[in-house]
Amino acid sequence: MKPTWIAVLTIGILLGFSICMDIFLGVAVKEAVDNAINPFRVMEFVEVSILILLTAVLFLKPLAQWILKKYKPSYTNK
Repeated sequence: MKPTWIAVLTIGILLGFSICMDIFLGVAVKEAVDNAINPFRVMEFVEVSILILLTAVLFLKPLAQWILKKYKPSYTNK
């Protein structure tokens, strides 16, 4: 679970840094956000599907492990 949060935090910090740099350079906030999101708009279908697949693997594997760990029956010796 830690690698997932590290990846999410890193992406968030980098996007925030990019938007802040645009704002400091005098670009409007809406345009700064558009500049940060623009690479995802020009992606082709195959690129988008690979991105979605990798994102799903990044989040679904830790989620499945967490669910299995939470609902795993605990066996006790009584």
